[in-house]
Amino acid sequence: MRNVTFTIITLLLIGFGFQTLNAQEETPFKKTLKMEGRIMYDFDFLSKFHNNDGDIVSFSGNEFRRVRLAAKGGVFKNINYKVEFDFAGGAVNFRDVYLKFLFPGNSGNVLVGSFTEPTSFNNMTSSKNITFFERAMMVNTQPHKYNAGFMYDNQKLFDGKIGVQLAHTFNGYNNAGDAFKDEDISGGATNFIGRLTGVVLNNKEKKQVVHLGVNYEHRGNNSDEYVYKFRTENHMGDKFSSYLPYIDSDGELVRTIGDFKNTSDIGFEVASTFGSLSLQSEYELSSIITEVDTYKAAGYYAFVSFFVTGEHRPYKNSTFGRVKPKADFCINDGKFGALELVARYSVMDFSAYPGVTDTQKIANISAGFNWYLNNNTRIMYNYTNGDFNDLAIYGDDNLTGHLIRFQVDF
Repeated sequence: MRNVTFTIITLLLIGFGFQTLNAQEETPFKKTLKMEGRIMYDFDFLSKFHNNDGDIVSFSGNEFRRVRLAAKGGVFKNINYKVEFDFAGGAVNFRDVYLKFLFPGNSGNVLVGSFTEPTSFNNMTSSKNITFFERAMMVNTQPHKYNAGFMYDNQKLFDGKIGVQLAHTFNGYNNAGDAFKDEDISGGATNFIGRLTGVVLNNKEKKQVVHLGVNYEHRGNNSDEYVYKFRTENHMGDKFSSYLPYIDSDGELVRTIGDFKNTSDIGFEVASTFGSLSLQSEYELSSIITEVDTYKAAGYYAFVSFFVTGEHRPYKNSTFGRVKPKADFCINDGKFGALELVARYSVMDFSAYPGVTDTQKIANISAGFNWYLNNNTRIMYNYTNGDFNDLAIYGDDNLTGHLIRFQVDF
């Protein structure tokens, strides 16, 4: 792995050097700077129903889910940058912090620094543009959304019909706000991520798009325990953990022999828009390999959205972008903005663990609406229902939620 990392760095430096020499022969470049940010203020009203005793426990809260500031721009014709931090929770957290080196023509670009790993369609969609409050539970097969390293990105292959993203990242500690402290840059604790996407239909006049994609992750791991931690698509409810080795229905830890070696995930994506109607679905199979066995977990979701007011979800660079209302909300002018109705079914399934004889999965249903007041402001409502009846360790509980978000980005 040390040789692979050294080779990648060497090739990048050589390419950047030739690019800079060529750029210096042209007209001097004027540096650019653009400031941007986002604020997401949430209210959660949650209720947990215990099927065993019939009790209902209700609780509520509010939080700044995201408070981000960023600066981005260019320092040379072939060198861009972005520096983004999140201040939610009273901590300063890394997000996108990278240099971007641009290759000529349709040759793509390379990011060096911290960025979103290209692990799924859902993950690559900005939080400014995601359809629901939270991404589907499936994304929790990834340790954390951002990581540090190198990524090649090219969305211009075959006249923009094919996109490819290849990333080599290093494992770090996700606490302290994604402050990456590499555990072992020369050993096996590094990651390879690849994503290949294609557009099989793109009729801009009729606003019709059909996207297909496949992604793959291979992650080094040298721990003696592996765990998925996630919530049922709300951010203030209970966090659930599924440990490997498997926890049986009596709460006893059944340990394997030996350490965990690595994990590998493969995912499949399909997304489409047909005017105001949008459909999206993904499936991911995760394999956790130990010295004695292979554990498997699966995650999947499907959702539908429909714009009552006639807008559509714009597609660009293998993801969906900003929704633009046909008319901005204004009381004086009698303008409403844009209204989108949404519904999603999502599952995390651990039934394929070795020794599991019954169903072990969590399912979640979300439904609600997005009200776009203008290009930069929206109000969101989600009703969520998390079903834990098939995850014996947590008992027969259901968690329902009414979630409201006020969002602005600039």
